[in-house]
Amino acid sequence: MFRIAIRKYFIWRQSDDLVYQAWLQSASHRYKDLRSRARAKWEKKNQLDKRIGKNVWLSWIEEWKTPECMAKTEIKRNNRKGGADVNEYPATHTGGSSSARKTAALLADDYTRDPFSPELFLYTHTKNHDMKTFIDEKSAKIYEKIKALRDERSRPVDGSSTPRPVDENQLYYDAVGGRNSRNKIYGIGSSQNLFYAPSSNTIAHISNSSYPNSQDYEKLQTELEVMKERMKEMDAMQQRMKDMENLLARMSDNQNQ
Repeated sequence: MFRIAIRKYFIWRQSDDLVYQAWLQSASHRYKDLRSRARAKWEKKNQLDKRIGKNVWLSWIEEWKTPECMAKTEIKRNNRKGGADVNEYPATHTGGSSSARKTAALLADDYTRDPFSPELFLYTHTKNHDMKTFIDEKSAKIYEKIKALRDERSRPVDGSSTPRPVDENQLYYDAVGGRNSRNKIYGIGSSQNLFYAPSSNTIAHISNSSYPNSQDYEKLQTELEVMKERMKEMDAMQQRMKDMENLLARMSDNQNQ
């Protein structure tokens, strides 16, 4: 007979906790996005998402039909009209009664990937979604600023001929001036949490100031690789723990025989 010593505790590194918190936030956003896409298909195309179980579907539909949920939907619809019950004001976007989150979900189906905030803005602020005829001068100026920032930040550095990678969501955030006094980001409505963290001081990107230079970019790449290695270590440790549990279970079965 031999004994195997197993620690009954595990000390998490601070960086691991940051990874876990980032994962929780991402999972929350993905769940909201999944519901939004499913609801958009159900309401606009009368299609059910086959990934969703029947019981879950029924619970979601019951929730969407509650007076509270319907009231919130109506409030958001009126807000998208400029706060009026009738069309007294010029349209602020061309998304109709659909929320920006639903529109983003539909675009994701078309693009087979999640859209970037400039793409959503361009789609919802051009007439008939033609991607070139803006509904007003303000929208046109914002998109021109986005293009100017993209040209500036993608410019090669240090004699390189390769354009720098550009964070499209960061471009939009900077072009519209970030968040307003109510912590809202202009032009993307209810979808802003798909692109940006909910905190008023942080956004879900590399930086909340200027785009990183080449040295900062290399440093971030190195940190990312280190984080990936640590996640691999965590996966390996979890596998070792499972193997240990299986071994103990077999030993226990042998003793009982």
